[in-house]
Amino acid sequence: MSALQKPRVICHMMSSLDGRIIVQRWGADVPGRDEYEATAATFESQAWLCGRVTMEKDFTKGRQPDLQPVTTPLDRTDFVAEHEADSFVVAVDAHGKLAWEAADIDGEHLIEVLTEQVSDEYLAYLRRLGISYVFGGAEKASILPWYSTS
Repeated sequence: MSALQKPRVICHMMSSLDGRIIVQRWGADVPGRDEYEATAATFESQAWLCGRVTMEKDFTKGRQPDLQPVTTPLDRTDFVAEHEADSFVVAVDAHGKLAWEAADIDGEHLIEVLTEQVSDEYLAYLRRLGISYVFGGAEKASILPWYSTS
């Protein structure tokens, strides 16, 4: 067994000239997109992370999760779904609003970072889809000392 190593975090972002991180026209025709993606491919990363707004805009397209009633309360403990993935997508979704259709994005296993305030119905929804989740805090999702969201 190898010793646990500290993760190396690379913040790889692209912004518009006015400093906005999310540009309205992000897509294949955005100048610099090819260079951005080519650079990202050189990192050989095991995971990538986006917040709820980016995930909603670019991946879940504003859909609503298919929540169903839950009769038994679920514990607020991390859940690791079965998966075969070697790489991961991390979605910071403090209150459980993202509506996924699958447990992966392009073969990369999806992991949600939630707060303990998320509903039992949302936790059951993630389990039903086979999506892993971890709790980043009671009221705010904090995954790194300098990154938190409410």
